[in-house]
Amino acid sequence: MTELDLEHAGVRRKSPTRHDLQILTRRFCKDTSGSTALEYGLIMALVFLAIVTAMRFFADQTNAMYNYIGAALTRSS
Repeated sequence: MTELDLEHAGVRRKSPTRHDLQILTRRFCKDTSGSTALEYGLIMALVFLAIVTAMRFFADQTNAMYNYIGAALTRSS
């Protein structure tokens, strides 16, 4: 019987004991199934920060270049 079947049958579940919580904690600590997704998420965050930093750096240089070109065109006119 599943938990849902037990609830519909009117059977009450016992409250978790200290031993049950210890078993659950040990199982949680041993579980590594989501660690790969977490690692990929951290890598993506670092790559995103690197891209944003590079774009800000190049944006300032590009803006300065276009200002220089605009000023040169204005002087030549």
